Parts: sequence; structure tokens; C-alpha cells
Amino acid sequence: MNSASQKVKRIFILTDMDRNGWNKEEFPAAGKDDSLYRVKIVDFSPSQKGVNRALVSQIKLNQEFLTNRRVIRVQATVTNLLPDRAIQQLPVTLFVEGKRQGEGFLDLPAKGQATHVFTFPLLKNEPVSGYVEIQEDALNVDNRRQFVYQPDQKIKVLIVDGDPRGVAHQHESFYVEKALNPFSSPMADIEPTVSTLDEFSRRDLKQYSVIILCNVRELAIGFERELEKFVLKGGTLFVALGDQVNPKFYNEKMGMLLPVSLKTLNQVSRGEKPFHLQAAESHPVFKVFTKSMMRQIGGIAFHSLYSVEPRRGREFKTPMRFTNQFPAVIESDFGEGKVILYTSSMDRDWNAFPIHPTFLPWIQRWVKYTAQSLESLTRPD
Repeated sequence: MNSASQKVKRIFILTDMDRNGWNKEEFPAAGKDDSLYRVKIVDFSPSQKGVNRALVSQIKLNQEFLTNRRVIRVQATVTNLLPDRAIQQLPVTLFVEGKRQGEGFLDLPAKGQATHVFTFPLLKNEPVSGYVEIQEDALNVDNRRQFVYQPDQKIKVLIVDGDPRGVAHQHESFYVEKALNPFSSPMADIEPTVSTLDEFSRRDLKQYSVIILCNVRELAIGFERELEKFVLKGGTLFVALGDQVNPKFYNEKMGMLLPVSLKTLNQVSRGEKPFHLQAAESHPVFKVFTKSMMRQIGGIAFHSLYSVEPRRGREFKTPMRFTNQFPAVIESDFGEGKVILYTSSMDRDWNAFPIHPTFLPWIQRWVKYTAQSLESLTRPD
């Protein structure tokens, strides 16, 4: 107002005198110069027919990162404007891109609030728009609240380090984290987060597409059930073994997730002939690997690995084996998600793979494949 060129400066406030029109947080008190200008209030409340009972006061959106179906969660808060009367079974509806996606009912105490949570699948990584609407009353403009949401296109990966050490490059998770985002760039399409085993049970698993267990001895009591829920709903669990792993725990507690049981730790000394990898080149992960890259992978030395035994009645694929025909990678479906078991380690204790140039595209493409990021799989890494 101070910088305006007009000689006569006045402030007009048009209102129906409803309380929801005055939000102190969004409209702070006027400055000390407010007395310089005349303020005229235009009251429309006499023309209002009926009572403004409720309004959609807030919408919060967040994204759940699950494998086959990324999910958008819409949390809608509705406020009862009636000072002395509750509202029972108020219809609340979610519309996305003009189509009805869900409906619910809310019980609102007098002068109180209630929240309804909707979810809908994200089919494309494109902005989505919509609104939440409640039943009509005397003031319909506040019965609908619009939203526009830009989905996060990153693949969020949680790496659980089962053998952290004092020197960074000796951490079990070191090579995996660096391979998934080599330059720690915020523009990368994979976003890894490293967690200790103690922190793992406190994490919100819905925030990730893929969870990688790196040489984890065992989980907190009962936490395998949370992993089962995560994979059932579409998440990916990638289990990499190592010298800290307790086979008894995996065989007894992880039987729902793993289609095989851990049998024997096979080791060769440094002077003996090592194990070598073979891959099924027809698998989607290896479609961009050249013959030269496949030969390089086949030349990597492995000195330790677990042999496994199939569980009765379970189905799985073996896209990678060792030359002695022991499985190297086992892939299985569980609910809407996937479980990958890698029978060696992700650090250099058991093999030289992590320091080989092919390790980066190998682990990145497993993450993208299991997270169904098909647009990323169409280009070489």
C-alpha cells in the first residue's frame, strides 16, 4: 500500500463473518502502519441461507514407495464449524483427474476435527491433480480442497549394514551405497540410505522400494513379520550373505520370504581354484550387458559362498549360478513384491566383485528391475 501511486488508499474486506475465513496462522496481524488506511468490512452474512456446517480444512499427501504399485496417500482433515452440535457420518470423497477414487464417512465432534485417509495407485511418474469434497451446505466454496502432487521419481533404497566397521571402505554397505549413487548426486534416479541394524526396526519401511540386508546376523524379535508385510504389498527384499549371518535365524524365521534354506558355507583358500559366476543372459537384468561384460563377470574370483536347499513346494528362479552349479542369485515372488537372495557377500571379504567395474551396473539393474523401473532398464547404465 505504501508504494501504490493512488492518492486514496482504502482496504475492503468482503466476508460472510464465518470463523473459517479468519486463520491467524495464514493471515497474521496487520503491521503498525495499518492505521494509515481506512478499512471497510462488507458483511455478506445476511444473504447466506442456512448454516455453514463444515469445511475441508487441510490435505496432506505423501508417497509410499512399493514395487509394483507406488501408492499416493491422501490425508484429508475436515473441521466441524458448529459450536454445539456433532455431525455424524459426513460423506467425504476423493476425486483424482476428475474421477471418483474413494469415499468415506466421518463423525465430527462439535467444534472438532476428524481425518480420513485415502490411497490410490500411481500409474505414471507424472503430476496428478484432484480434490477432496464433503457434502454441500450453506457455503460450498470451503467444501472442496484442491491439490496437485508431483510424484518422486527416485527409487528409494534402504541398505542395512550388518557389519559396520571403523574404516568407511570396510563397511559392509560401502560398495553397495557407492554403486547405487556413485557421485552422491541429488539428481540420481536411485537414492540409497544406509541404516544400522539397531535403527532398522524403527524405520518406516513404506518409504522405500527396496531393502537390502548386507551381512545381517539376525533381525529384532518378530521384525521378520514387518518385512513380510513390506514385500506382500509390493516391496523388494534383497538379502546378501556374509560372515555375520546366522543360518539358523534365516532358516527358522525367514522361511516365509526365502524359498530356500541356507545349507553349507563353502570356502576355498586363496591358493585354490576360486568359484566363478555364470549368468542367464536372457534375464532382463543382463539384457544390456555385452558379451565382453559377461566374460568379465565370469572371471571374477569368489572364495566364499553359501549352498542352499529348496524348501518344499516353493517356486523360484536362478538367474545366476556359479560354475559348480551352486545358485548365486535366487529370485522369487512373494505377494506383490520380490525377494532376491545373493549367496555371497557385498564387500570384499568373500569375493572381488565389488571392486570390479561391472558391479555398478549389476546392482543398479537389480534394483531397477525389482522396483519395476522399466523406463530405466531400457537404457544402458
